[in-house]
Amino acid sequence: MKVHEYHPETIRYLRESSPEYRKRLGQFFTPKSLREELLSKIPKLIKPKVLDPSCGTGEFLLSAKQYFIEPELNCWEIDPKLVEIAKRIVPEAHVEQVDALQKPFKEEFDVVLGNPPYFEFKPDKDLKIKFKEVIWG
Repeated sequence: MKVHEYHPETIRYLRESSPEYRKRLGQFFTPKSLREELLSKIPKLIKPKVLDPSCGTGEFLLSAKQYFIEPELNCWEIDPKLVEIAKRIVPEAHVEQVDALQKPFKEEFDVVLGNPPYFEFKPDKDLKIKFKEVIWG
């Protein structure tokens, strides 16, 4: 892990949390160089409404804050520990503790970005219906 690729709060979390815990929750943290590369593929919008639906510690929002012009930053995160860290790293963001797969999607966003959790997904019947087109194409 390259220290310059992450905010100090993220580094502290990675050192203090067990790899087993992070793996169980599908937590992986995208390095700054990759976040910047991904953002460079998107037009540099003015005042975009940005969402990271699985924001972790808020690293993607931190990069979005630096890339876009006056963005409105929003993030959802299921892990309460990471919610608190994201609130400290990106205090101007609207950070909500919620499971993105269970949250009713009523808002519109200009940009949705992030690194989704990696774990085996076994949707229940309701989720299969809700995400039919995404799951089955």
